[in-house]
Formats: sequence, C-alpha cells, structure tokens
Amino acid sequence: LRCPLDDLITAGLLYVAAVQAWSPLYSVGYYNGPGWSISDEAFFYLVFPLAARRLLPRLSGRGLLLTALLLWLGALALGGAYLLLDPDHRGARPLTTLAAFWINLLKFMPLSRLPEFLIGVALGKHFMEDRESRSGSAVVDLAAGRRRGGRLLCAAGLLGALGLFSISP
Repeated sequence: LRCPLDDLITAGLLYVAAVQAWSPLYSVGYYNGPGWSISDEAFFYLVFPLAARRLLPRLSGRGLLLTALLLWLGALALGGAYLLLDPDHRGARPLTTLAAFWINLLKFMPLSRLPEFLIGVALGKHFMEDRESRSGSAVVDLAAGRRRGGRLLCAAGLLGALGLFSISP
C-alpha cells in the first residue's frame, strides 16, 4: 500500500485522536483497518451518559421495547436505502471497500452505528428492570430462558444479526 506522506500524516492524526471513523476516506485502510471500531466506541463512551440521563429515565417497559424496535428499523432502513440508491454505483461489479465512499460512511461512521448502540442501551435497561422485578439468580434464569428481558435481548440479537447481514451492502 503506497500512500502520499500527507495522507499518512492525516491518517495518523485521526488515529491518535480516535476519530478516523468520522471520515469515510480514512475509516479503514492505512495500516489500521480495525481502528474504526475504537473510534466508534470512543464516541459511544461520550454518548452513554447523555443516553442514560435523557433516554432511560423517560422510558420503561413497552416504551423501551418500542424504542428498540424503531431504532432497529431505522438501522435496517440505512442499509436498505444504500442498496436501493446504490450511491457508490456498485451494480453487479465488486468494489473494494477503500474505494467506496458511501459504504464506508454507512458501515463505519459512529452516527450510522448509533441505533445499534441505543438498542443495546434500551434493551439493557429493560433487562435490568425485569431482573429487579424477580428474585433468584439472573444468570441461571437467563440461561434457562425464564427472564422476559433476557429472551428479548437474545431475540433482538438474532433479529439484528439476520437483518443486518441480510441487507448489508
């Protein structure tokens, strides 16, 4: 991989600041392909206190589940819109990830991953509420499928995997 010096300097600065995923041109490649996930996680560490203070206290029970469902549908809509609009003009021909601006934006940018994170926050709160309403070992009940919140977390994970992988560009 040959890169001009100014690209290497820019990429290095973005990596050190953990913000490379905000730039589709630098989110993958330049010797640190998996680094985009660190960039996303850094953003989510900043977002979590806001989500925990603003989103979680206002929602409980069905409201949390409805919020998770709407976020899941929103995440699916992003992938569906990409496939429908084909902004990278992929068509039937293969296209490398490094050359695809819009797919990099969709797959790696923290804002496009935000619905997935917020689903986890909402379902995690629902699980904790369900756990507090029952007695006994949460781990044993979760493993046995006896906790509604645990079953919902497992179902959401399965649906998310099926949905995201089935329309992932």
